[in-house]
Amino acid sequence: MDPHDEGHGPIRAHSPVVMDIFPRSERTGYFGDLTRTVVRGRASFRLHEMYATVHEGVRLGHRMLRDGVEGLAIHKAIQDLFARQGYKTGVQDGRMQGFFHGTGHGVGLQIHEAPRSASVPRPCARATS
Repeated sequence: MDPHDEGHGPIRAHSPVVMDIFPRSERTGYFGDLTRTVVRGRASFRLHEMYATVHEGVRLGHRMLRDGVEGLAIHKAIQDLFARQGYKTGVQDGRMQGFFHGTGHGVGLQIHEAPRSASVPRPCARATS
């Protein structure tokens, strides 16, 4: 599923729907960015497995995040996790499938800002709490 797809067709029962929401504040001009998957009806066992893999990927990324780490290294580690779980990335039937979307990116006055954790290696900024 491509979170940037505008959508088409009916929303079928028991099927996942990916929503990518990126509101922009009229007052400050800053963006937010949030992707969520919901199911109309009951989620299948396979979707529960996918959710568990995504959750494990988030935890892996958080464990790896530190000052100076390459965003590409984090993305690749999560992509490798997905492949080991049977969710390989690549072109199938003319469309990208699998974990092809970036792991993360900065958000501010532009919806996609540096740093990026995807196909272009750049150091991640220091994580602060």
